[in-house]
Amino acid sequence: MEALLVPVRDAMHAIPLAAVRAALPLGPVSPLPGSPPAVLGAINVHGDVVVLLDTALLLGDAPLENVTHAAVATGRHGTAALAATAQPVTSVVERPLLLAVDDLLDPARVASS
Repeated sequence: MEALLVPVRDAMHAIPLAAVRAALPLGPVSPLPGSPPAVLGAINVHGDVVVLLDTALLLGDAPLENVTHAAVATGRHGTAALAATAQPVTSVVERPLLLAVDDLLDPARVASS
């Protein structure tokens, strides 16, 4: 299976490549006042405004501090950027620990994180 490996602190999480729209270094992040803690802000991805989510917080960990990159993924709840602490890497993975993109982008999960 091909997956994008997304580093979040010391762990590598895999997103199915079919769900990935882009992997990129972060430019400016625009704050979104009143957003849930899991929403770091909004970024420009090739002319589209995309919400940047704190991947660690969505996974039940402490909030990320040094976000340098993001993987833009699309699921049934829409498109969002998942924060990463280093450059995501495309790889072929035999048994990846897959991130359930649909679950991570679920508005109820984002609001409760």
